Amino acid sequence: MEGVAAERASLLCVLVAVSDAGDLASGCRWFASMELDYGVAPGRIHYCCVVDLISRAGRLDEAEEVALGMPVEERGESPDWCLCLLGAAGSHNDARAGARVARAALEMDPGSSQSFVLLEKLCGLSM
Repeated sequence: MEGVAAERASLLCVLVAVSDAGDLASGCRWFASMELDYGVAPGRIHYCCVVDLISRAGRLDEAEEVALGMPVEERGESPDWCLCLLGAAGSHNDARAGARVARAALEMDPGSSQSFVLLEKLCGLSM
């Protein structure tokens, strides 16, 4: 409204705010408007934020679709998006989604202690 152009960091702040508020509809609208309205291509951190928001709403299949729709150059070799989904699978007791995502995370980073901790939580294997 003040004529200041939106950019990646400011749009990320908006996504984080609506995600923290649990406002799924607004988060999805803002994410979609990044490129359409502001000409800003979402990066990996934007995708992870939206994946987290959708996952926390219990819509793991949709969150996984968004994550897999991320451009390969943004997804890269980082398991960030997998870890977000794996944590959500544990929170929602979805072993099927958790196993699928854990496999992908461990393929990307076989030594990831985060993957093992989240998988342990999902399986209820506390030591």
